Amino acid sequence: MHRLCQHELYDCYILKIIEKFIAHQHAGRCSSLVLAKNVKKTDSFIALFPVFVSRAHRSRHHVLTYPAAPHSHATLPTDRLQTIKCVIYPTRPSAITYPTMPPNTLTYLVKSGHAAPSADNSQPWHFVWDGETLSITYDTERVQDLTFPPRSPATLLSIGGVIENISQLSDFLGIPIKLNLFPDDPRVPNCYARFSIPDIENNTRNTGQHPLFHRHTNRFSYRKEGIATDIVQILTGLSEGKSRIRVFNESGPIRGVTELIRTASEVRFQIREVHEWLEKSLRFTEEDVKKADGLDVRTLNLPPGGNLFLQFISEWDRIKILNKVGIYKLLAAIDSRPVSKAPAVVAIIGDTGDRGSMDAGRLLSRLWIQLNSHGIAVHPYYVVSDQLTRLQKNKVPEKLVGQVEEMNIKGNQLFDMGENETLHMLLRIGYPTCQPPRSLRLPLEKVFTDLTKPQSERELRGT
Repeated sequence: MHRLCQHELYDCYILKIIEKFIAHQHAGRCSSLVLAKNVKKTDSFIALFPVFVSRAHRSRHHVLTYPAAPHSHATLPTDRLQTIKCVIYPTRPSAITYPTMPPNTLTYLVKSGHAAPSADNSQPWHFVWDGETLSITYDTERVQDLTFPPRSPATLLSIGGVIENISQLSDFLGIPIKLNLFPDDPRVPNCYARFSIPDIENNTRNTGQHPLFHRHTNRFSYRKEGIATDIVQILTGLSEGKSRIRVFNESGPIRGVTELIRTASEVRFQIREVHEWLEKSLRFTEEDVKKADGLDVRTLNLPPGGNLFLQFISEWDRIKILNKVGIYKLLAAIDSRPVSKAPAVVAIIGDTGDRGSMDAGRLLSRLWIQLNSHGIAVHPYYVVSDQLTRLQKNKVPEKLVGQVEEMNIKGNQLFDMGENETLHMLLRIGYPTCQPPRSLRLPLEKVFTDLTKPQSERELRGT
């Protein structure tokens, strides 16, 4: 079991291997797992293990193989699978988990949208099914005053990610859905998008294996090796609408990006609203983590004592006093330091406006899924984009406006932005040194309403 852990494979892949291994034992076809240095990359193997194969090819580490599956064998019972999973990874889930629900296609489409990234893991969306269409709305009741408002670029980035995930999974399942952006429907306020879905059968073949369900954030350290040239070429070729990607993998531009992040972070730690949003999102205790939203501090890669220090400064009145002696400069330096050591930084650039933000969100999710599926870690930085948006909306404190304006000029030059373009997101990327813990997702019943059910039978949020 320890050897399995060393390769840091996703649990679901390991379980597939173990399931087939036990099936072979049952059929008398083999008696042990086989270790080999080279794996023949058959189409079926790559289809089932995309990340596994790419990692094995890159690192040339030993990998697990097994004989072809027999024509018929007994399926490993669910309780056995769960037991094996707990033995392999007793403390770290490999993928987002949800309460037990009927395994149907609609549920998986909602799950795919729910797996999208969001600011501080706020998950500001709600899904509404009326029997023919699936609407995506802002959950005002749950997230108002806890995160960005409904039409902010940060929220629209998240909604773009939701749309991208649902679109990817529907394509994977061969479902011909239609998308309508910003539909006018008084029944569903703050509706961003509506998918028209034809009569759907319960087609969930290998749905959980789709790489979107394994997208995750890694704020820990990365290896020094650069990103492979062929992967950089693939990334720079991605686009959505007028949103595009720039990859920086040379020291000069990376230093420029680091300076922008440091400046924006200095400003952020001096703005009360932003600091209080962060305070509300942090989850320090096991009980808080079980709320399944916000940021589990274990994901932040804090140094020894960092947890206590973060708790101490999370209250605005305290950091306001400490800012008088320049604590914001220290915090900003800590925040930007990982970028200075990154093998590469990715910038997502695109049009301003609601549609531009949603297109950038779709591109962000697509890019993130591709990076993770190639074994490349991702750490998002929204702080520069946030301060540029605040500057545009006159929400930067007057004493800090000059600092943000200078940052804006430097950013325009560094990212070569055209008229009506803006920076939507920065990503630190690289090959990981460890498998990070992951923040949880809210139970599906808290973000999904099925209007086809009688009121008395609906799964109510908060129950």
